[in-house]
Parts: sequence; structure tokens; C-alpha cells
Amino acid sequence: MHRAKERKRGYNQAELLARALSRRIGVPCDMLLSRGRERATQSLLPKRDRAANVRGTFQASPRAKGRSILIVDDICTTGETLRACANALLREGASRVCAIAVAKAL
Repeated sequence: MHRAKERKRGYNQAELLARALSRRIGVPCDMLLSRGRERATQSLLPKRDRAANVRGTFQASPRAKGRSILIVDDICTTGETLRACANALLREGASRVCAIAVAKAL
């Protein structure tokens, strides 16, 4: 989530979910992704525009190199956000990237 949106909302729901899961399964939680400039909200865009909207948006930390990473998201609609996050982590050298979402939109 972009910092401006998080300040407005007051929390980052995906981060809260990731931290809760981390405690539950005993795996460290490390925020390895940051979002560049703020973009249009994915859920408000037609499916055909979502990939372009998130392309190049996420930057991964160099700490991702050589690590197996689980991306945690609150909802998956088309999967484009998760795909863009995974690609950023892989470009930074992550050895393996998996994803989990709490809900799947139909």
C-alpha cells in the first residue's frame, strides 16, 4: 500500500494479516516491498487495465536476495498485484516466491 493511502486509512490490512500469520506459524515477517508512486485503485479498474496499472509499481528490498518469500494479500481479484509483487522480488534475487490471499473476488 502506498504511504499516502496508509496514512489516510490509518492501517495497512495486508501488513496486519501478514504479521498475524507470521506469529501463528512462527516465521519472521519482513516488509520487503515498497510501492512507488500512487496509482489508481485496482478494484475500480476494468480487468484489461489492471496489469498496466501495477507494472513497475513495486520495488523489492535487496534483503530479498536468496530468500523464499510468501506474499500475503487481503484480496485477489485478477492476480495482477500479486504477479507484479512477485516479479519485483524475483528481479531482486528472491529464490522462491509464493502468495496467499485471504479472499478471492469472483
